[in-house]
Amino acid sequence: MRKGKGTGKVGRILLCLFLLAMALNLAQFGSAFASAEWSAMTSGTTNMLIGVWGSASNDVFAVGAGGTVLHYDGATWSAMTSGTTNYLQGVWGSASNDVFAVGVDGTVLHYDGATWSAMSSGTTSSLGGVWGSASNDAFAVGGDGTVLHYDGATWSAMTSGTTNYLQGVWGSASNDVFAVGYGGTILHYDGATWSAMNSSTTNFLYGVWGSASNDVFAVGAGGIVLHYDGATWSAMTSGTISILIGVWGTSSNDVFAVGAGGIVLHYGGATWSAMTSGTTNYLYGVWGNSSNDVFAVGESGTILHYSETEPNAGGAQVAATFTMESISVTISEGYPTAVDYGVMAPNTEAVPVSYTPSTYSYLRVENSGSVAEDLLVRGTDATCGLGTLTLAAAPGPDQYSHLYGAGQTPGSYSALSTSASTLDTNVAVGGTVDFNLKIRTPTTSSVWGQYSTTVTILAVAAGP
Repeated sequence: MRKGKGTGKVGRILLCLFLLAMALNLAQFGSAFASAEWSAMTSGTTNMLIGVWGSASNDVFAVGAGGTVLHYDGATWSAMTSGTTNYLQGVWGSASNDVFAVGVDGTVLHYDGATWSAMSSGTTSSLGGVWGSASNDAFAVGGDGTVLHYDGATWSAMTSGTTNYLQGVWGSASNDVFAVGYGGTILHYDGATWSAMNSSTTNFLYGVWGSASNDVFAVGAGGIVLHYDGATWSAMTSGTISILIGVWGTSSNDVFAVGAGGIVLHYGGATWSAMTSGTTNYLYGVWGNSSNDVFAVGESGTILHYSETEPNAGGAQVAATFTMESISVTISEGYPTAVDYGVMAPNTEAVPVSYTPSTYSYLRVENSGSVAEDLLVRGTDATCGLGTLTLAAAPGPDQYSHLYGAGQTPGSYSALSTSASTLDTNVAVGGTVDFNLKIRTPTTSSVWGQYSTTVTILAVAAGP
């Protein structure tokens, strides 16, 4: 039901999952899960494109030199009237009708779904990046250590404690925001103050993105990639010395970085590897709707799109519903038919607190095919008659995260996305894989009610 009076009451979430056992004969299938590639798109401009963001795969914005703003509707890119000729360097929105773009000379633009209009930023410093947790909670960063905050009515300056240029900004919540910039600068905002973090580098850091507060990536000059585990920043081996400018991902094991000379790197959870982009143009920004629907933008109007298609493959499916209350899971052959997350408020995380029957406290899938299999897992958005909660790497307004972990008591969890992630590989015929689930509720929700979603287990023939 819709949230009405009594807005202080706790919203509760109920997630019910049903595993459908299915015999799989996969001998005819190839070993690859998907074929994927980067391909060039027609942008209609030769202007440099610096930032990219979207609310969906058919609602993507790209911004750049000369006040360029482009929009992609799922079929074609078209130019929009921005009302400025200033360089635009960053773009972010909370919805398709609530988008912000920032650029040089303190430029801030807002799109309301119909037109772009200029906002008063209160600064003449160049702004390099913008991010927010909601329509009334946005941050912009830029020259001379500039940090601005938007409360839904006005932009106001914050005390950053640095005069270094800040190029990128990202957060997991309104009280957990990271900004990066010149000289290896990394700042963190805890909801009250900005404070400097130890990056252990003096390289210029251009981009920052994370899947959670303890899983954040920063990229920059010299091919540097840093990772934050919630306690310390540490350097990763990127395999390149090229400048890395943009970074984005769907989960802790699915991250893209782009930069000089058309370089595109992908992190699969263990190592960074180079991808073939098909261009030598600088790439400045990257964003995607899912791991198989990613956009990169760069110089000379370059727009690249990464997509993949799944082969014909068998699978078992976990169907799920949830209301703001608890979770139930049905699995066959003596395993728990229900698990309970307990009562949950918005912006909270929980693992199951009880299992019924209590013989086992985990889920199990079995290779019932005729060949060894790789098992994959993916999730979906949650829907009800009144609205939709979007599946996301981190919770946001009307965005929830559904996580999975391998093993009976997982040591770590990864966020599900709408594209498949690896659950286990080379599972023998008759072999089983145990796993568990965890949920993170939306930071806020506009609709309360019983939602439905699915967690799908896919199977393909194991690789050689």
